[in-house]
Amino acid sequence: MKAHVLVTGGLREVHKKLLALGARLTLMINIPYITQEDIHMYERVIGLPIAATDEEWIEVAALINRIDPFIALGGFSEGVQRQTALIARVLDLPFHRLEIVDMVARKELMRQRLVDAEVDPTPAHIVQTNEEIKAFAAEYGYPLILKPNDGRGSTGILRISSADTVAVALTRFQEFTPQSALFSNAHFDMLVEPYLQGDELSVEAFSENGKHKVIAITQKFKEADTFIEIGHCIPASLTPQVASKIEHLVFQALTALEIASGPSHTEIILTDAGPRIVETHIRLGGDCIPELIQLVYGIDLLDLWARQVLGESVWHALPEVVSTHTCAAIWYVSLLPPGVVKNVSGVEEARDVSCIHDVHILKNEGDVLGNVKNSFTRGAYAIATASSPDKALSSARMATECLTFEIAENEEKE
Repeated sequence: MKAHVLVTGGLREVHKKLLALGARLTLMINIPYITQEDIHMYERVIGLPIAATDEEWIEVAALINRIDPFIALGGFSEGVQRQTALIARVLDLPFHRLEIVDMVARKELMRQRLVDAEVDPTPAHIVQTNEEIKAFAAEYGYPLILKPNDGRGSTGILRISSADTVAVALTRFQEFTPQSALFSNAHFDMLVEPYLQGDELSVEAFSENGKHKVIAITQKFKEADTFIEIGHCIPASLTPQVASKIEHLVFQALTALEIASGPSHTEIILTDAGPRIVETHIRLGGDCIPELIQLVYGIDLLDLWARQVLGESVWHALPEVVSTHTCAAIWYVSLLPPGVVKNVSGVEEARDVSCIHDVHILKNEGDVLGNVKNSFTRGAYAIATASSPDKALSSARMATECLTFEIAENEEKE
């Protein structure tokens, strides 16, 4: 009989790799995220409400395990990693320990561990009032970053430049808290930390049995005001000395956080004092970063992750970062105004831009755009490959500039 694997949450691209490797899959997922395709793709599809308790997740998984035992467990998306870790503990299946999942998800715990391990000295505090933010600034200075302690998708990240802007930032932060319904188990506690100034990068690494390899270093581009990511380029333009410092920092962080297996995505700011960690994640990078890696290096991280979940060692299939004559970039259409999408034009023109690999529309006719902006509200993206980072980036940007979104006022809003 084929191996039976329980998969939780999304990232169906990895689920498809498991199927290609001969596994049978049972999917547990929050009901709003079930798709029509799921009915044909999985042996079982079990939908749970957004408000389902941890105990419900555990009991449902244990019931299916008694009927049709699982040999492996895959939790590939962040939203339900905590429930996945709890299931793994009860069913005695390999996965990240609950303590590790919580430490990575709750950023003040991650910061404290990195400080205690003398990996990264960046401080962070949970705050509730203007006075607590100002007290933090009195010790560490302005500017500051105020953000959700366990948020995702660049939601609710605010820069505080002075004491005069603290009250405004708190008011704006409260506008984001209703959006916590998008994320199961998101509490949106306020975290304050110093604003790290410098170029932003991400490090895509892969671990096995506590050993780590860096697969790629990605250059990141963000909106100045919202911190929403609008572009990425692989490889980042770095000297070997700087790249080595970044890799060393990430290896230290992954070890300190006890991340022993699977992919990780660590965000870095290259400050004047050296590289500093923004946060890390026990998942693949988003925004098509795995696709960019495959275009540049020929490495299929989705397949390697699926194979590792099934118990296969993939360490020797993970090459060190090597020089390449190919660069890949992605650029997004972001900050669309609120309203209803009536039409998207210019797609064929965008695809005709030189060096374009793909153009993908994320917001289509009839989609409603709200006032809150995050990574989930971007309109489209273009991917380009070229012989230099500048050429790949300019082609991807040029393609997105060909796109026009016709947006009308939402007549159904209150």
